[in-house]
Amino acid sequence: MRKIVLTLALAAFSAASFAVTRDRVAGFYHLVPNEETRRFCRRHHIDLPTGRLVMRDDRTFKLTYSDDEGVERTAGTYDIEDGTVRFVIESGFGVGLPPELRLEESCLRSDRTEYARDEEVREVPVRPREEPRSRPQPRYEAGRHSGSIEGTWRMVRGNGIDSNTKFVFSSDGTFRYVGDNSSSRGRYSLSDQGIELVWSEIDGQPVDRGANVHKCLPFSYSGDAFYVDDYRYERR
Repeated sequence: MRKIVLTLALAAFSAASFAVTRDRVAGFYHLVPNEETRRFCRRHHIDLPTGRLVMRDDRTFKLTYSDDEGVERTAGTYDIEDGTVRFVIESGFGVGLPPELRLEESCLRSDRTEYARDEEVREVPVRPREEPRSRPQPRYEAGRHSGSIEGTWRMVRGNGIDSNTKFVFSSDGTFRYVGDNSSSRGRYSLSDQGIELVWSEIDGQPVDRGANVHKCLPFSYSGDAFYVDDYRYERR
């Protein structure tokens, strides 16, 4: 009888512990890019990836991950054991999601990936309504440029020019970029969308063979400037 009572007590304690842990992990989380990812995005002039992870109290999850290649959605279930959350993917490819993450005080973390909890969210619906996700709109209206862009284009800071940060476009279709603690070079062409850049070298190191490091720089509406994200460049 004592053995039966002890077994039932242990089972009840285990179930209660899992419920507490499950309540701790349920919530909304956002991706925190690590320093290596931040350096890579700065060098390649691309936006940081974003991730929105929803952990529900019915042991299901949903992740929306966005980077320069598009938006990926992953969904499935999860289990918790000894403070480790293990994911079972049922739809999607798991882009941006390791197989398991450690449950910490205010985040889910692995050696290279961290999802921080959104503390302001207090309640998590079991089946939240699907919300369409859209990229933030740029702070300028894209236009076209007519003629050659050959020459030096420098970054505009406030009412002045940052002469140390610049793109140099040559007549042979090559470009060179110089900025704070970074440099790169490659080839360019013009399209209806703007200046198409393909990098061949970044910070003195050649781009890996087969890699297509590419970005389009849109022109301002007047065509006398272009943008790298929210930074404006003018020919000076």
